[in-house]
Amino acid sequence: MKKTAPTPGSIPVAILATLAGLGLLAAGCSTPSTHVGAFARAAGDASENIQNALRAVDQTTVERKLSDIALSTNRPVITAETFQGLFDEEKQLRPRLAVLEQLEGYANALGNLATADFRKDIDTASKDLYGALAGLAATYTKATGKPLQVDEADLMIVATSIDAIGTVIVEARRQQAIRQIVVKFDPAIQKVSAYLARELPDLYSDLVKANLEATSDDLTSAYKREAPSLNYQERMTALRRLGQARQAPRAAPALFAAAGRAAAEIGAAHAALQAAATRRKLTSRELVAHIKTLVATAESIKEFYEKLKAKG
Repeated sequence: MKKTAPTPGSIPVAILATLAGLGLLAAGCSTPSTHVGAFARAAGDASENIQNALRAVDQTTVERKLSDIALSTNRPVITAETFQGLFDEEKQLRPRLAVLEQLEGYANALGNLATADFRKDIDTASKDLYGALAGLAATYTKATGKPLQVDEADLMIVATSIDAIGTVIVEARRQQAIRQIVVKFDPAIQKVSAYLARELPDLYSDLVKANLEATSDDLTSAYKREAPSLNYQERMTALRRLGQARQAPRAAPALFAAAGRAAAEIGAAHAALQAAATRRKLTSRELVAHIKTLVATAESIKEFYEKLKAKG
């Protein structure tokens, strides 16, 4: 039987927006700045989804402790520590989340600069870019103990480049400003991307998987103990929940592997944008290909994360 193409209504809105920006849904409607906006949306979505993956680490740790308490026939002591996750937030989880938040902020601000229609929006994008880049340098150093080598003189390039656009937005000047910013800060984005891509796949997935498996085992034990007192409908509800809990640990390794790939793909897409910028362009086939991959990877993180959350 002949396969039919997916209808626009069956494609996630975020993917539709990005594909539209790439000119894949309407030939000839895109501009170089539009491709920058497409990169920004894809990178911002990927960063946000990776943050959700990191927060899942603490959440599954808390769920595991609560499950142990719920299954116990004794009277366990419940304290504030019961509801704390595995990581010390200040030293481990929070700095990594902060890096991702600043990376997301950089992508969003770059996208806003590429699509702003009024000078006040350009000024806002300029302020956001400056803040995100300064924040990225600080949070990267805090998370890794290594400098990102973004100083005040580098950050002044943002203001200088954007001021050159002028009071009335001229597309050629806007594109020149974006090119200067992308070329200047690509080394920093590559460092951040490589750090996240290297760390994410292995650092958290085993912990989340172990937490989910322990919670699933507790749920199985509880069902066996309580099943005789349940009616048919209650048993069906409990079994469906148990089935979800059994599936969730399988999603954990894939979730964090996808997070690592997304981080690497943010760097690859930015590198393609930088390569185009050095040729006085803001688009290329390589950039479009990397954006498409990044969109798909970010969506897969979200899908895995939803499966992980479905444990309860």
